[in-house]
Amino acid sequence: ANRSVGMTTLAKCAVLMLGLASCSRTETYGFVAVLGDDTTSVERVTRSGNRIIGDAIGRSPTVTRRHWEAELASDGAITSWSMDAWIPNAPPAAQRIHYTARFTDGTSSFTRRTAAGDTSWAYRNEYAETVPWNAFVYATWELMLDAARRQKDPHTARIGQYFFQGWDEGHVGYADITH
Repeated sequence: ANRSVGMTTLAKCAVLMLGLASCSRTETYGFVAVLGDDTTSVERVTRSGNRIIGDAIGRSPTVTRRHWEAELASDGAITSWSMDAWIPNAPPAAQRIHYTARFTDGTSSFTRRTAAGDTSWAYRNEYAETVPWNAFVYATWELMLDAARRQKDPHTARIGQYFFQGWDEGHVGYADITH
């Protein structure tokens, strides 16, 4: 009798776990950036549970392929980020770049790896939330807007932006978003 009760409990747990697994939604979408009739980049994003994966290829200012992944906390804030960039026309030592970022309550820490070696640094968090940002990876705009929605101020949110591959690479700036 005990054994059949155990099997019944096990069966109930299995059904519950299958039900919970089916609640996890995967969503795939993309962005196409154009300048007039000219396509400058194409990006595909997949969100599943607490993970986002993006792949982008662009040609502004040079051809660059980027693959990035983000892990999210239960509230949607980014806890870790990585991005691999391939720039075929760059000098050989700069063609492949690997970035990582970790976001905790107190600090945001970063690493940039190339064939020449690693560079690491960390910043004390000055903003309620900091997001990795790249002007040519359009899903990072989405991450910034998501972060603004989580802020308490109903009118303006100041979001920290860590600049990957761009005009201010390696620094944390901010965006004021009015909503």
